[in-house]
Amino acid sequence: MIETAKPYYKIKFCPFCGTSLDSCPDEWPEKTCRNSDCGKVIYHPIKSVGVLIVFVERTGIVFIKRGIKPEIGGKALPGGHQVFGEAWQDACARETDEETQVKVVPSKIILHDTITNPDGHNIIFGVAHVLKRAVGRFLPSREVTERMIIPHHGVDLCFSSHRDALTKAIHTYGPEGRATLYT
Repeated sequence: MIETAKPYYKIKFCPFCGTSLDSCPDEWPEKTCRNSDCGKVIYHPIKSVGVLIVFVERTGIVFIKRGIKPEIGGKALPGGHQVFGEAWQDACARETDEETQVKVVPSKIILHDTITNPDGHNIIFGVAHVLKRAVGRFLPSREVTERMIIPHHGVDLCFSSHRDALTKAIHTYGPEGRATLYT
């Protein structure tokens, strides 16, 4: 298990309605407001998301099938929110491991692209190349119901940012990643 840094401060009141968040049993990085008229989910103000394009040695690219909103049932690249104090490479590696059981060495992740989506989240796309032995046994979860390691051809991704980053990665690195060194 990867140990993550704890936020040095907490948001104490819902920014939407002003209700105290002290009574919320949820742990950061997200809490759900207890005010029944509000019910908004409040995230710790780290608005970075790490997404990883993983080329698996002579096999394909790692994709997931989402089990949660948004885009339940859609195919996507593995990724998720960066935790306060965590390097973007660590966030990409942690989320990829949590979602797909594919082990990636954070120091081997190459910065591929960054964008800010319409919700104001900064999405950091990394690229990694792994050996087949880095792929563990897949364990479905509420968040990710399926892992696929397949060639990119014909994969319809549910997020346009993922489609654009993958297209750019294929153009830059080729369909198999053109890596001379797999980790």
